[in-house]
Amino acid sequence: MPCPALPPIGPGRRRRLLVTYDGITSYHGPTVSSRAFTNDSRAALASLTTLDTIEAGLLLPGHGEPFAGTPTDAATQARSAGLR
Repeated sequence: MPCPALPPIGPGRRRRLLVTYDGITSYHGPTVSSRAFTNDSRAALASLTTLDTIEAGLLLPGHGEPFAGTPTDAATQARSAGLR
């Protein structure tokens, strides 16, 4: 998986990232794992509210490309995509 180019971080600054494993995939934008790979896809979709409380600037999903946005942005896109 290619790593996105990130600007250098200056002294005293930290970059926050979130590893979502299989909770979110990002082949064509953030989505919840398909029904074939989760026991309860509706619960997976509902769990996206947790992402709204996390501060990060980069998401590393279990599968797919890194998502250079906030967890809230990823959750919004995944909700829009719905269940697959």
